Amino acid sequence: MNRRHCLLSLAVCALCAQTTLTRAAEPKVVKIGFVAPLTGSVARVGKDLQYGAQLALDEENARNPMIGGTPVKFVLDVQDDQADPRVAMQVAQKLDDDGVVGVIGHYNSGCSICPRRRSSASATRRASTRMSNCTRRLSTTRRSR
Repeated sequence: MNRRHCLLSLAVCALCAQTTLTRAAEPKVVKIGFVAPLTGSVARVGKDLQYGAQLALDEENARNPMIGGTPVKFVLDVQDDQADPRVAMQVAQKLDDDGVVGVIGHYNSGCSICPRRRSSASATRRASTRMSNCTRRLSTTRRSR
């Protein structure tokens, strides 16, 4: 009886230790925002960009990345800006509310400009996939102030 009790106690302790180790090794979720026109006339381009971004995150997650010694898992927060600057501003606010640490997008220059101005006040970093006339529009906007 004493030996059986000892083995059962050892098994319970091992199970508890395994559960604790498993919880400690769970990766921290890092949200990366992705914004592109996923509906409308240029939706095919937006979907291609989305698939590329997801593939890149999947490849990085397969390497079991760590930031500062802590395991992390990258998750893509996908949003549709409908190639409309007004919707792009709403999407930018939603991504900030979702707690993303960075944003990949927008496809259209007009959709990139307003959220970039807005993001200067927030800690969210943005990387554009394509902006052809952003400099011209920003300089025009700055002169009109």
